[in-house]
Amino acid sequence: MTLLSGGGYAEYVNVHKDHVIRVPDSVKVEEAAAIPEAWITAYMITKTVGGISTGEDVFLYAGASGVGTAAIQLITKLFGGRAIALCSGDDKVAELKQLGANLVLDRSKNTNIVEEVKNFTNGKGVDLLLDCVGVSNYDKNCAMLKQDGRWILYGLMGGAKASNLNFGEFLGKRLSMISTTLRSRSNSYKSELISRFSQEVIPGFDRGLLKPIVYKKIDVDWQSGVDKVREAHNLMESNQNVGKILLNFTI
Repeated sequence: MTLLSGGGYAEYVNVHKDHVIRVPDSVKVEEAAAIPEAWITAYMITKTVGGISTGEDVFLYAGASGVGTAAIQLITKLFGGRAIALCSGDDKVAELKQLGANLVLDRSKNTNIVEEVKNFTNGKGVDLLLDCVGVSNYDKNCAMLKQDGRWILYGLMGGAKASNLNFGEFLGKRLSMISTTLRSRSNSYKSELISRFSQEVIPGFDRGLLKPIVYKKIDVDWQSGVDKVREAHNLMESNQNVGKILLNFTI
């Protein structure tokens, strides 16, 4: 398996030799596609950029996404932290709890996220916040983070521009915000990241401690190709999935 910078629908791809990763012993080859981008992103935002330590509390948006399901497992099963995940729907809540999340909040029920996080952390707030939403949750994020908390911004699904931000609480709490992306990183950065991931995370798959979460596998052939790919994208846009949707091309 490998980490791509794009072009994953191609019949053949050209990749850097240091970006090829051994398929874990416990993972089927067709399921290995669910690992590289989602899990390496999760590893980057929790560990190499996020700097998670044992015993820390971590809040993450999009808990049922590929990155979210990977981050929950890394936080709770590998790094010794506690994961607070946000998702939508009773089924997703149940599945994220099974993955190891210590607290799962359902945004479809108008849950007071800040209050729930404060109660869970005895009023302190979280050490680390993983944010793929952006500006629309700025005030909530400031409120949920503890003193000297770390805010990792890796997506902007909720918008990038704001005209009315109040930095008072941000400064008063001495919060740190770090933005990061993976695709635009240099080959050397990715090579180092993949090397660390292979040493620290892949053995967790080998032992059965970690697992890629595959919601559905869709077989694609030359005749049904476009329709099946469209089906997969429509399924993803419906926001029903927990984990990854895989396309299995039969040539």
